Amino acid sequence: MIQQLSQGVVFVFHYTAGGLGKTGLSPLVDVFRPDGTKVVSDGAATEIGDGLYQYPYSGAGTTTAGNYYAVAKTSDTSVDQRHLPSLWVVGASWVERLDTPLSTLATAISGVAAAAATAVWAAATRTLTAISDSTGVTTLLDRLTSGRAANLDNLENLDAAVSDLPAAVWQNGSRTLTAGGGGGGGGSAAPLINVGANYPNEQLRLTAGDTGGGLIITIRDDNGTPIPLGDDDVVVARLRKVGAPTGTEIACVVIYGPGGIIKTDAWPSEVSPVPEAGDYELTTQRAGFTNPAGRRIPVRIIAAL
Repeated sequence: MIQQLSQGVVFVFHYTAGGLGKTGLSPLVDVFRPDGTKVVSDGAATEIGDGLYQYPYSGAGTTTAGNYYAVAKTSDTSVDQRHLPSLWVVGASWVERLDTPLSTLATAISGVAAAAATAVWAAATRTLTAISDSTGVTTLLDRLTSGRAANLDNLENLDAAVSDLPAAVWQNGSRTLTAGGGGGGGGSAAPLINVGANYPNEQLRLTAGDTGGGLIITIRDDNGTPIPLGDDDVVVARLRKVGAPTGTEIACVVIYGPGGIIKTDAWPSEVSPVPEAGDYELTTQRAGFTNPAGRRIPVRIIAAL
């Protein structure tokens, strides 16, 4: 049995005879303190019933933490055991902490929770108050500058911006890349055009007025096989508008590159932008030879939007 300091205890004994509770006895009780000192000698026990007897010990004697022992003694020889012990443990450290009735714990705990909430969160702003930086700023609200707030507001437009990407990047009519076009004439065509995958029906598509980007072409022989080029090979591409007379070619595309792949470094540009919209034909000349022999690659230049 367990009790707090300075609280009274009741020692209980059970006498039996032949295994059954023995009534009508007058046991005498000795009580010992934790250090072994006998503090009660032959105290009279009180019968409870069915062989149970008790002896109360005052809280004035339980001021020291430890084990308190009692021994009940009877002279009756009919009992199964004439001397019976009883024990109380007084002042255990965890017991001493039970200073509030259990029925009030719910109220006490809710009070602690409310105090913690008040200490951590300001009720009016729900602002975390346990954060502090080197400047002494202690709330998230203070850390939220106008610039950061604007960035958070932009998140509201994220879905619309993403869903608009296809229309922004590709024009439905021309399927022309609009995200990297140069200036000049309001052009908005692709910065690079890759041609050569559909020989002999390959076709370039450019946008009138473009002044930036470049042109990628595969140079082929008459059989459609890519022609190997050296790192320093120079190829000049000429454009002529369909129906235009001979001698009206636009020889403004100077291109370099190895492995049959050539790329413009100087066209289109501010000085020599993509010409006006219309259907053109392209030939390439390398080392005095024109490719493809007897044929021109169709090129369609569309109007800038």
